[in-house]
Amino acid sequence: MEWIDRIIGYVKAHAGPWTLRVLVGLLIVAAAWFVGRTLSGWVKRALAGTHRESLGGIVGSTVFVVAIGFGVITALDHIGLDVATLLAGAGVAGLAIGFGAQQLVKDVISGFFLIFDDVVRIGDVAEIQGVGSGTIEKIGLRTSEMRSFSGQLFYVRNGEINVVGNYNRGWMRAIVEVGLSYEQAVDDGMRVLRQVADEWAAEHADLVIEPPDVQGVLGLNDSDVTVRIVIKMRALEQWGAERDLRARVKAAFDREGIEIPFPRRVLYTRTEAGEAADDAESHAA
Repeated sequence: MEWIDRIIGYVKAHAGPWTLRVLVGLLIVAAAWFVGRTLSGWVKRALAGTHRESLGGIVGSTVFVVAIGFGVITALDHIGLDVATLLAGAGVAGLAIGFGAQQLVKDVISGFFLIFDDVVRIGDVAEIQGVGSGTIEKIGLRTSEMRSFSGQLFYVRNGEINVVGNYNRGWMRAIVEVGLSYEQAVDDGMRVLRQVADEWAAEHADLVIEPPDVQGVLGLNDSDVTVRIVIKMRALEQWGAERDLRARVKAAFDREGIEIPFPRRVLYTRTEAGEAADDAESHAA
């Protein structure tokens, strides 16, 4: 590297001490930029293709900013500026900003752990308490975006996300509750339900994880006796299965003569003794 030695020698011969310190400071910043870019790219590549890929860009950018900041501080110190005073002033300013932006800090921290803990991913169907359910379209440090089934796009501050129900993880259950009339024999109704559930499970073996379960009487309601079909199956397939099962149950009940109840109420009328006597006298007159 003879040419580098010549450049350094030329600078020492023709430039003053302060100019040399500035040049060295610029070299320090350039080296910090190179190191930051290298580490940032390594972090992004390490997390690419994993469930924390969204975190790769955030961590990579943070590493780059920290490296540049460290390089700038080191360069200023080499030039001869009072870095301690600058850091103290920056600390006071940061404290004041922190007090004024507590909600922002809360949102950012919550967003970081929302991604780090893999609570939801982009494309997941989830339910956020107080907001509703929909498809996650974006997960940021401060806010996340969720589109509901109707198409409405919700912008949710991460600090306000307390409870998340994720429909994509592992498995779900298709649950179909059916009401039987009180005049209908429960055993007959459950027999038809079991037949419908078994036939559906056999036709959709690629979706079913466990055999269907036709559960017993779940409730004695005002107008009906409630029974239920439960099928453990692949996630996000349960809604279509429930619709199909309801249609098949209705057709099977019609075919087998199983009565599906409708709301009804029995009214009893009572006549007081005095009113009955008055009515009798009026009729006699």
